[in-house]
This record gives sequence, structure tokens and C-alpha cells, in this order.
Amino acid sequence: HGILGRHHPPGELRRSVEGAGDAHRGGVEDRHRACRVDDRRPRARRAAAEEEPQPRREAEPQVLELVPSGRNFDIGSDLFPLMAQQGLPFYVQNRFFNWIDIGRVTDYWSVLQRVLMGEVAEMEMPGTEVRPGVWVGLNTRIPWDQVRIQGPVYIGSSVCVEPGVKIEGPTWIGTGCHLKRGCEVKRSVLFEYTRISTEQVFEETIVAPQYCVDRHGNTHYIGDDDARRRWGDSRG
Repeated sequence: HGILGRHHPPGELRRSVEGAGDAHRGGVEDRHRACRVDDRRPRARRAAAEEEPQPRREAEPQVLELVPSGRNFDIGSDLFPLMAQQGLPFYVQNRFFNWIDIGRVTDYWSVLQRVLMGEVAEMEMPGTEVRPGVWVGLNTRIPWDQVRIQGPVYIGSSVCVEPGVKIEGPTWIGTGCHLKRGCEVKRSVLFEYTRISTEQVFEETIVAPQYCVDRHGNTHYIGDDDARRRWGDSRG
């Protein structure tokens, strides 16, 4: 029995063995144990390491029998030395793998910017590329000769774009959105069924029907006293 090491980002080093028998985020479970195997590096070191590929460790089920119940048990300082003492083997493979971590709403904006720019391997744009750098879904209403769209831009199904609208990529416009006359959307993400009101400008922002978040994490809700921009639900 042994461990297989894979070239993988550090966030996946954490293994949780909770006893419920369900698949947890970043974890492997054993129905008969209640323990946790953690990456104990200081937070600053873990954050810095996100920029570098790190090995992912996967253990055969029998290896988990070495993990004691009821306490933290570190992979590097506890499990590996114990396996070495018992003469258990280690195997290593190098595999291509894309690790994209979305832990905050602002990460969602960053990741979609990368996807639209073609920087994420094996991620293909949905829809049909009707113009260079512009992909659209089904049943869209776009007066192409009266709008200005600079890719890369994805426009989802059933989106309505009125005359005078300007869209600057990388921008993702979800299903059922409505961009009203003269509005501008720049390097932004519109969640499904978002309405951008007439002459409004949204730049580097995630916009949903009830709230919006800029790339720095500043959040505004519809009805807030300091919400200067107007948007809403396209179904309302």
C-alpha cells in the first residue's frame, strides 16, 4: 500500500476524514473514522505557495488505517514518517492540471476574465462565435449595426441588447440579461437575468439582479442610499 504524489496546487493538500462518508470539498472520507489530516503550513506560506504548483497526495484506502481518530494528523510531519518507518512505498507522477481557486466573489470575476482571454487551458467558450471574439447563445436580440461590441465577449441565450449599447471585453453576459439603450458594460460579469438600466456604466464589476460587487470586493445592493447606478431583474 502506498501514496501517489501528483503535481497539484497546495490547496488540495488538505484531507478531511469526517466519518459522514460524503465527498467534502478538497477531502477524502472514511466512513469508519472521525479525524482530519491537515496542511499545517502558516497561512502566509500557504497563500504564497498558491503561485507555485505543489504535489497532491492521494493515499490508498489502507493507508488511512494509519491515521488515528480524534485529532489532527499532518501529512508531512506525521503520516509520511510513519509510512517510512513501516516501509510503505511512495510513487510520483507528473500530470498536467489546471488549479483555479474561487474562494471569494471577486475571484469569480478574475477567473472569468482569464477564461475569456483564453488563458485557461481546456476551457472552451460556449455558444457560437458570430464575430471575432464574440460568442452568443440562442435566441438573442442584438441590433449589430447599432451597438459596439469589442471582444472577447460571451452573450448568453435570450439576451436582449438595445441600440446604443457598448460592451467591452473581457465580459460575460448571462442568460436572459437585458442591456437597455445607451448603457456600457466593460470587463464585467453579468449574472443571469440582470437588467442594466439606460445610460448606466458598469466597469470591472460582477452584477446580479439584486446586488453588484466590484473587482475590489465593494458590494452594493438595490435600494442602498449610496448606490448611484441603476440595475435590476430583467424578469421584473
